[in-house]
Amino acid sequence: MKRFPNVPDREYAFGIIFNVANLCQSVLDQHLAPYDITTKQWYLSVIVNALFTSPPQISDVAKVMNTSHQNVKVIAEKLEKKGHLRFLPDESDQRKVRLKMTEQSIAFWQNLTPQSEAAMNRIFEGIPPQQLSMFCETLTIMLDNLDQMKENGK
Repeated sequence: MKRFPNVPDREYAFGIIFNVANLCQSVLDQHLAPYDITTKQWYLSVIVNALFTSPPQISDVAKVMNTSHQNVKVIAEKLEKKGHLRFLPDESDQRKVRLKMTEQSIAFWQNLTPQSEAAMNRIFEGIPPQQLSMFCETLTIMLDNLDQMKENGK
């Protein structure tokens, strides 16, 4: 994409975030379409499988994904129908539901690892590690600022 010289950095950065997010979702949806998996289903799978040491509650996943409990439940139900995920009752509180990836799902994602690695290499091609690290730090600060704005209602 061509940089617009008359647009200040802050406004350009804000706008390009949406562009990158939309294009990431579009490319990943296209990549995953033959497997009947969407980007949101992939993202939920990564979170459940990689970020928690035990099956998380739906609300825990919703917090990480910055979405609602209901959105996570809908995505999880679709993964359950495809055999990728199971709903488990919480041992201490039967009203709470936990999510666990199935062995079938773990094997499925492991089989896609080489393709995923190649795609990630292509996406981040030409970006030096130091620049990528700074990018991650910048986005983390933005997320923290947005979380504070959400909590304060401003």
